[in-house]
Amino acid sequence: MSQNIDEILESENRLNIFTDRTNDLQTTAKESQKTRKILRRRIWWKHFRKIIILTVLRKLKDKQCHLPDSTGLVKGNRINK
Repeated sequence: MSQNIDEILESENRLNIFTDRTNDLQTTAKESQKTRKILRRRIWWKHFRKIIILTVLRKLKDKQCHLPDSTGLVKGNRINK
């Protein structure tokens, strides 16, 4: 009878260890998911800012290329005067 009680206590102890490990894994998974979400947002914003900066620079470059210079040339073509 005492052997059965010892086996039950041993089984309960293993079950508690298993439950603790499961809870730890669940906590780790939730933290990992939050971290992944934060990183994804950071990468998206970084990419978005890069696109905006490149777009603005391109618009400025296009605007400068279309302005006539002192010789009356615009991007290699003569302006009719």
